[in-house]
Amino acid sequence: MINYRQFKQYAVRPITKHFPTPVKAEQCLMAFAAHESLGGTYMQQIRGPAMGPYQMEPPTKNLVDRWVRLSQPDATKAPFIWARGTYHNAPLDELRTDLKCATWYARLLLLADPHPLPKLEDWDAVYETYLRVWRPGKPPTKAQFKQAHVRWLRA
Repeated sequence: MINYRQFKQYAVRPITKHFPTPVKAEQCLMAFAAHESLGGTYMQQIRGPAMGPYQMEPPTKNLVDRWVRLSQPDATKAPFIWARGTYHNAPLDELRTDLKCATWYARLLLLADPHPLPKLEDWDAVYETYLRVWRPGKPPTKAQFKQAHVRWLRA
C-alpha cells in the first residue's frame, strides 16, 4: 500500500492544482484509488486489464485520449491543456508506472462528467460519482467503498 499522504502530496496534488475544484477532485481520486487498487497495492488488476492506482482500463484511457484530441483549446478547457503535451496519448504502461500520468487521466475522466464534483465530506455523492464515472462491473457497497478510504487514510 502506498502511503496515503505521500500519494496525495506527490501524485495527486501536482495534477489537481491545475484543474477546477482541486480539493473536491482530490477527495474523489483518493477514494477511488483506495477502493480500486487498495491504496496502490495493485498496479495491475488480477485477471483483468485495469491498471494503475485508479484501475483504469485501456478502452477508458483511449476514450479520454479521444476526448482530449477532439476538444478545441478554449478557456473552458484550459485546465487540462497545460499537460496535453506531457500525458496525452501516453503509452498504456504509464498508467502503472507514472502516478501523475494515471492521476491526469483519472482527473480528466472526472472533468468529462457533466455533474459537478461532490461537496467535501459528502460520501454518498462521492460514491454516486464513483458509480457513474468509473462504472465498476462489481461495485462495492457504499459502506465498503467508504471503509476502503478510511482504512487507507489510517494505515
